[in-house]
Amino acid sequence: MLVLEVELLDELFVEVFKSISISLSAKTAIFNEHIIEKLKKLPNIGDTVYGIFRQTKIIPLTITGITFNDFGITLSAKNEEELGYSTINLLTDNTGMEWYKTYEEAEKSVKEILASRSLSKNKDVERI
Repeated sequence: MLVLEVELLDELFVEVFKSISISLSAKTAIFNEHIIEKLKKLPNIGDTVYGIFRQTKIIPLTITGITFNDFGITLSAKNEEELGYSTINLLTDNTGMEWYKTYEEAEKSVKEILASRSLSKNKDVERI
């Protein structure tokens, strides 16, 4: 009787393990699809992206490297004319220096920043 119960428990364990494995495989597949979609949106090494420097100036940056680490994906970029020979890091979540794949996107962002500053200054004048 005890042997039969252990065998039933073993079968039950196998079924539960299979369902967990299938569930984890599905989650892994969804996670991998998400990563693949994110990678497709990244620029390639040698591509030019446009960074916003000091919230007003748009500078072209050439992608020189892509690094994957615990913090996410980091792009290394250069612009010798504007930044000298140093390399800057661009984060894919756009924290730090903002960057865009097209000049038009960068230009739109700068206009929004300047408009926001203008509104802020007008509110300060109204308070006085």
